[in-house]
Amino acid sequence: MNQVLFTIGIMLTGFAIAIPFKNRVASLFILFSAYIWGSLAWVLAASLLLFLGFFNLTVMIIFMITVIIIFLCIANRQKSLQFTINEWGGIFFSLALFTAVAIFVTKYNFSIATIDSAARIFTGMSLVR
Repeated sequence: MNQVLFTIGIMLTGFAIAIPFKNRVASLFILFSAYIWGSLAWVLAASLLLFLGFFNLTVMIIFMITVIIIFLCIANRQKSLQFTINEWGGIFFSLALFTAVAIFVTKYNFSIATIDSAARIFTGMSLVR
């Protein structure tokens, strides 16, 4: 469940970062690129905090909440927080779809490697050579 909340948090961070650009960029672009912007913000924040030596989960969450608040204040100042009914529907639909995909992917997580799966990978590599 933590992975689902983490990916939803990244998506919401991406929405918050993209909202100030709503008047200059198409809404569909914001909907489809929110996860990328949120991931970029997470990586940049983690890199900065690791460089400064302050990285831990609590500091990272506080830092990301601060980033979200800053971008929402910028959007409020630019009057970008006014959405139409269709834009709200798109936001809720994309968030619901993303949440459903995140739940499905974390339930059937095939990326977890065990000793057996590593042995199969090594056997497959030796067969290819």
